[in-house]
Amino acid sequence: MTDREQEARERQREAEQTALRKVRGTLDEIHRQEENQRKSKRRILLATPLIAVAFTAGAALLLMTIKRRRRAEPQYVEPEAHATAVRGRIARHIVVPAGVPDSAQTVVQISISESGDLVEMKIAKSSGFPDYDDALRKAVSRAKSFPILVTQANVAKPSSVEIVFRAK
Repeated sequence: MTDREQEARERQREAEQTALRKVRGTLDEIHRQEENQRKSKRRILLATPLIAVAFTAGAALLLMTIKRRRRAEPQYVEPEAHATAVRGRIARHIVVPAGVPDSAQTVVQISISESGDLVEMKIAKSSGFPDYDDALRKAVSRAKSFPILVTQANVAKPSSVEIVFRAK
């Protein structure tokens, strides 16, 4: 996947998240209005619950769309191929700091959910160069989502990957 495609995907995700926040804000406002009406013992208009149902249905549809797009992450059955794909996803975001020798090597342990989200990242073995270790942490967070490991039956499952990164 090229950087342009990655950026386009990130912009799309941000737009979807913004739309979802707007829908949630509208739903919150509707719920506040309904509560105020109950407190003042006014009759609730029939249209208000219908609007809430429409917005709730819209929010559910938006969430389903986001989840569907997340499932578009590459899927791997073989753990080695999965680890290679995860490494590639991170490697494109690494910016090696100045002064880090080519021999610097860090082992990173990454846990990934069945939807491709980062669950946990830790440095299993430090390179001895804190700047390089921090650069790897930042690269993992920039990667945002990861390829998915699936079973032979094509069912996504959580994964844990240990990857060695070398400065050169």
